[in-house]
Amino acid sequence: MAKVSSDFDFAEEVYWSVLDGNEGGNLEDLDALLAEKLQFQEAIFLSVKENVSSSSSTSSSTLKVTSSSMPKHNKPGKSKKRVGPSSLSYCEICYDRKERHQMFRISGCSHSFCAGCISTYVKTRLEQNITIIMCPRENCKVPLELEACKPRFPKEVIELWGDLLRDELLCATGGQLYCPFKDCSALLLNDNHEVIAETECPYCHRLLCARCKVSWHSGISCEEYQKLSEDERESEDLMVRNLAKEKKWNRCPRCHIIVERTEGCLHMTCWCKYEFCYACGAEWTHYHGGCQGN
Repeated sequence: MAKVSSDFDFAEEVYWSVLDGNEGGNLEDLDALLAEKLQFQEAIFLSVKENVSSSSSTSSSTLKVTSSSMPKHNKPGKSKKRVGPSSLSYCEICYDRKERHQMFRISGCSHSFCAGCISTYVKTRLEQNITIIMCPRENCKVPLELEACKPRFPKEVIELWGDLLRDELLCATGGQLYCPFKDCSALLLNDNHEVIAETECPYCHRLLCARCKVSWHSGISCEEYQKLSEDERESEDLMVRNLAKEKKWNRCPRCHIIVERTEGCLHMTCWCKYEFCYACGAEWTHYHGGCQGN
């Protein structure tokens, strides 16, 4: 802007010099000369203004480029460390976190447990003579496969599993059975595949029924035994049943409890309040006075 001021000063000097040199002259010629000088000065002023504006714009642009090209630096203390996925897995049996190489995944359902827990679980089921072992996850019905477990399970667990599967196959073909007494449980083979009932265990020397695969049910046929409920198959119940048959005791037709008639008529009233005929077992009526059990 200093250049613009000097230009105006120069114009003022020209004006006075013209005025001094034209004393007494024609004023119209003076005005024309001044107008020409003023146009020249105006052109100079506009040129200077454009140069100043262009220079300012270039400076601003340069500052913007410099600012955008400057590298950004993170503030100290605010940098975040990237954390990778955890290498620990959760076992739903022992409720502990284990390394991934310690886990065993069941292929059919992708549920995973630590190898120690799942092998102990399988061993417990095998000791209960269960060979089809399901995933321990609640409501999961996917069975474990022996071949998939071999590389990770202890040798004794794999051998036990294989033995039970072999025994099951033999039992399915009718070639073997186990002694029903828990303190024996010896494996018995029927080489001749004969249909037998009463037999003796060669190890504990107790009687058993080979057909029903239970201890010998003395005084009752295999057909009768198979009709009994689970509660009635206990040895004590069988003893009472044999005693009732020997003493000719009868059962209440409603609750099936064994009752004994010691004296009196055939009219029996059970503890369940049911009244029946002791001779024929029918519900008691007035016409049973002379019933002979027919």
